[in-house]
Amino acid sequence: MSTVDNNNIDNINNASTNVDNTNAPINVYHVKEHPHSTGWIILCFILMTIIIILILFWVYTTHNSTNNNTICGTGCYGELGLQFGYDNTAINACGTGNNNPCIFLMGTLQQAAAQCATLSNICKAFSYNSSTQQMKIINTNNPFISLGTNIYVPQSCPMSLSS
Repeated sequence: MSTVDNNNIDNINNASTNVDNTNAPINVYHVKEHPHSTGWIILCFILMTIIIILILFWVYTTHNSTNNNTICGTGCYGELGLQFGYDNTAINACGTGNNNPCIFLMGTLQQAAAQCATLSNICKAFSYNSSTQQMKIINTNNPFISLGTNIYVPQSCPMSLSS
C-alpha cells in the first residue's frame, strides 16, 4: 500500500488550474494600437484634402486661362493696359446711327486715350497705330498679332500718360 503525500496532490491540483485552456480560439486580429496612430490617420486625411483642393484649383485656373481669350487676361502692362503688337476689329457702335465702325484719326496716344475716356460707355479697349495715327475702339475677344499696332485697355486707375 502506498501512502499518498498530501503535498504532491496539492502540487498536481495547482498545476492543473494554472494551465491555459488550449481549446479556446486564438485571437489573431487583435493588434495593440500605437498611441499616435489616430493622429497619423487624421494628418493623412488633411494632407489628402489639401492636395485635392490644389489639384482642383489648378484645373480651374488652367480651364479659365485657356477659355478666356480676351484682351488683358494676363498680358497687359501700364496705366492703359498695353498689349504690344496686337490688334482687333473695330466695333460698330459709332456715328449717328450707332452702327458705323469706331475708327478715328488721332495725332497722339494721349488724344486716343482722351477719345476713349469720352466714349467710356462703349470703349472697353482700343488699338492705336502711331505710324498711321489710327485709333479703333475694338472688340475685346480674340485679338490677333499686328505689327505696329498696340492694344490699350483702360485700367481702373486714372488715365494719365506721360510723353
